Amino acid sequence: PPNPKRNPTKGTEPVMDDRAMEIEALAAIFMNDFEVEPENAGFTVRLVPFPGDDENNNVEATFKFHFTEDYPNSLPEWEVEAGRGLSEELTEELRGLLRHSAEENHGMEMGFTLAMVVQEFLSEHNDDEEKHRLAAIQAKKDAERAALEAELAKRTAGTPVTRESFLAWNTEFMKDIRARQAEEAAKQEGRKTGKQLFLRDASLVSSALLDEAAALADAEKEDPTPTESSAAATVMDASLFTADDADVLDLLSDEEFSEEE
Repeated sequence: PPNPKRNPTKGTEPVMDDRAMEIEALAAIFMNDFEVEPENAGFTVRLVPFPGDDENNNVEATFKFHFTEDYPNSLPEWEVEAGRGLSEELTEELRGLLRHSAEENHGMEMGFTLAMVVQEFLSEHNDDEEKHRLAAIQAKKDAERAALEAELAKRTAGTPVTRESFLAWNTEFMKDIRARQAEEAAKQEGRKTGKQLFLRDASLVSSALLDEAAALADAEKEDPTPTESSAAATVMDASLFTADDADVLDLLSDEEFSEEE
């Protein structure tokens, strides 16, 4: 049955006249971006968000429209081809909008209506490329900031110092210091001279020698003239000296020799 929205006159000429009028109107609107198919079978139009302002057009598409024999009582054949800046995903979304619009306008001339669907869609997504570029820049900055924060966290990471943890560390530290001091003292002990040993520990002097020295002191009080035994008392016990005191022993021996002469 004829569509209530339109009841075209039967015959070829009236239908062709309607197509010609629609094409003429579209050509006047889209001008240089519009191309007519032979025998007015359809048209092709290049669409951008802002006609005549290519600097601000980041996306574009080509819309192809072909009349069917009983158009507009039958839906036209159409296709949209993605141009600059229009992804395949967006192109498929646009095709869905065109199908929906064609169904809504079934029975009416829809060439201009479908072309406007394409142009409006391009206008909505004209800044997508710029948005993606800015988003990529921001994502890079965010990644760099996150990496810097992670590096700073590594440098400042550690076990928090508490009173208990400090005391435990200090105890072990002081143990280590005392052990080192004891080790150094032991090394110094092994390098002491005979004189140092004598001054440090009087037990190194034999009791017999002390008794003899006391007897000589008493005798000298009674008779200050040196005796053979008192001279002998001046003889030093070489065992009280170490190899480091060789010069001292030589000096004492020389003095004893001089006195005998």
